[in-house]
Amino acid sequence: MKKYTLGGQKYIQKPLVLGQYKQLLEVLGGVKLGGSAVEIMATLGDKVPLAAAIVMQPVKPWPLSLLYTPQRKNIKRLAVKLSNILDVDTALEVMADFFDCNPVQQAMERLAGVVQAQQEPTQDGSKPHSSTSPEETLPKES
Repeated sequence: MKKYTLGGQKYIQKPLVLGQYKQLLEVLGGVKLGGSAVEIMATLGDKVPLAAAIVMQPVKPWPLSLLYTPQRKNIKRLAVKLSNILDVDTALEVMADFFDCNPVQQAMERLAGVVQAQQEPTQDGSKPHSSTSPEETLPKES
């Protein structure tokens, strides 16, 4: 977990949940990311505050922290706030930390391996299947 203080407010960045990945994909669309953090920031342009709002979570005192979850976060409002307090150095730090918290490349390599394994024929020449049939998983009735 990474921690930041911006405008007197504390924020954290943790590994993303699937919903946050979906939000990021919607924001980034077909943007091709690569290169250094500076190049990524230049590519994202005005999407930086919105992307930061998705990956960063304001730290709320208890009991408010119980109510403040990623799905309840108002991303657009947070993006506007971050656009006024997020400096370039911290934005670059957030991007670098994103890749530390979320090993996207490793996840993609693992997914590619799973897909490839599913496409390769087994020793008997048939293709493997990923799920078992109900007959194989349910106990037989007597």
